[in-house]
Amino acid sequence: MEFLYDDVSDESVSLAKRERAGRSYFDNLLRSAGMIEELLYIPPVARHIKVLDFGMGWGHWAIAARALGYDVVGAELSARRKSFAAAHGIQTIDPSEVENERFDFIHMNQVLEHVSEPRESVRQLARILKPSGIIKISVPFGELVAPQITSGWKIEKNELYPLGHINAFTDRSLDTLCESVGLKRVAPSEYVTPKARLRALYQKLRWPRRANGYFRKNEGRR
Repeated sequence: MEFLYDDVSDESVSLAKRERAGRSYFDNLLRSAGMIEELLYIPPVARHIKVLDFGMGWGHWAIAARALGYDVVGAELSARRKSFAAAHGIQTIDPSEVENERFDFIHMNQVLEHVSEPRESVRQLARILKPSGIIKISVPFGELVAPQITSGWKIEKNELYPLGHINAFTDRSLDTLCESVGLKRVAPSEYVTPKARLRALYQKLRWPRRANGYFRKNEGRR
């Protein structure tokens, strides 16, 4: 993947797509990062909340989280992406360097579809979560794959993107994977938040149906 994204793909196109995005893109980043305090069982002092953006890409979500006051670290393979994020105030590390850290919240957006051992990747991240910590996982939806294949599929950047996307998930398979490493999906009924923000975000994650979700580490896990 490091070769594919550093040497094969056009990084300037990838960066321009993010930098030239409309207001709604950046609003969504802030809205997503703003949910962190409502999901955690800790005092809402932003600087005391340690956040990891794992596979951060260019770091725009990490930048949004930092702007809200969180203590943010970004993990990324691509040297150019890390350099861009660092220039915007994000502490960056290689994914292999996170094992000695501990985090309250981990953001992993569109990462598991790229890795050869997704369960092992989630297991390692679960280990560095603090008890009751949260990991947000967003992945391509596997149940959309079969209809695409049978209806004149052509190469596009979607669930079946060649080389880049080697996994896809259903809600059941992602739940099973996470539960096997001590993580349980957060249900919206656990929270009563202002203007039902968590419930609204949950509905956005799940409709149209997606495997995406927030997962909490079991209290007893270390």
